[in-house]
Amino acid sequence: MDEAKLTDYFRARMPAASGVRIVSLKRIAGGSSRETYAFDLEWSENGERRTRPLIARRDPAGESAGRR
Repeated sequence: MDEAKLTDYFRARMPAASGVRIVSLKRIAGGSSRETYAFDLEWSENGERRTRPLIARRDPAGESAGRR
């Protein structure tokens, strides 16, 4: 998973946030049909620093979303 693209994804969807960053991005083993990643999303909003643990899933490289 491309950390920069993931960061850009959240920046585009969180216009009130600043300092958006992905922390500790790591692939989780054992996903059956999709690649699964765990990470923390960090950002500042209204002068307060926030962190949220998240999971991202995506189709394996080379597969289109319609082919499963």
